[in-house]
Amino acid sequence: MPTKIPAAHQCSHHLQRRALAVILSALLLSACTEPTNSQPATGDTITLPKQAVMTVKMVKYQPSFAFVGVITPIKKTTLTALTPASISSISVQAGDSVKKGDVLLTYLPDTLAQSNQSATPFELTAPFDGTIDKIFAQTNQSYDKADAWLEISDTSQLKFISQLSASLLEHIQVGDAVNFGVDGVSHTGQISQVDIDKDNPNLINVHVIIDTTNDETADLLGRGVVGHINYGQIQVGVVMPADAVYDAALQPADLSLFLQPPHKPATPVDGFVWVIKQDHSLSLSAVKLVEYYPKTQQFLVQGITEDSLVSTAKLDKQAHGKQVMLQ
Repeated sequence: MPTKIPAAHQCSHHLQRRALAVILSALLLSACTEPTNSQPATGDTITLPKQAVMTVKMVKYQPSFAFVGVITPIKKTTLTALTPASISSISVQAGDSVKKGDVLLTYLPDTLAQSNQSATPFELTAPFDGTIDKIFAQTNQSYDKADAWLEISDTSQLKFISQLSASLLEHIQVGDAVNFGVDGVSHTGQISQVDIDKDNPNLINVHVIIDTTNDETADLLGRGVVGHINYGQIQVGVVMPADAVYDAALQPADLSLFLQPPHKPATPVDGFVWVIKQDHSLSLSAVKLVEYYPKTQQFLVQGITEDSLVSTAKLDKQAHGKQVMLQ
């Protein structure tokens, strides 16, 4: 959660507050001197209720982006028949731990069985230390080339792969730490590989490696996670009521990208806010939606300055540029 900005420069801070007070005073004065229900014939003003105008609360935040993925073993492979063959024996069961080179099963190629009934079966060995996940083969059964026999995985490390916008590539480096939580327990992974997506060059696939203990492995495997990584310098943003932030069609900002923890999209989302400028005119200003706070139903947005007033009233696009009068 962002924190309030300390008053490091008191003079500048007071000047900004004084400027806001002047603007508010001028708006209130216009409310006293003009009938509240009047609208000039030119239609160049708009009347707003006082409660629809607010000063902004500035906060500091650390830019970050989200990593979403499913935790899997660092390596998983399916061992298949290299040639048509029959299974002579199977030495392991699903769930067994094996070492590289351990015999998993023996088989007799069809060509050898046809020419020599007493031929010694071949051995299929484990390609790495791991765990037998599944066994598809059965003894005394014949299989065609490429038929699946066993599935083995290496859980000495875990990983997940997150797909992100290629625009974030400059902020990602192999070796960067990625923090994530599972059931309230914090974990840390490390970026091991970054690839441009083969199907969409506008996306990148980021591989995150997780070192775990044996006890943690069972709890983490198959879990969906949302991690994050910080980048850049501390930034300044504004906390705004969600119902005062709009999309390009001036509809309430879409919350679908913010509903799941940590309530921030991979990259900030475009939005719009009604800002009252120093000349009392309304401006439909573009902002970036950085994060959503579901408990308070507020957005953290970037693109509004500290000396701004904003309107929380629902307006149409024709209000842009009009002079504000308070009711």
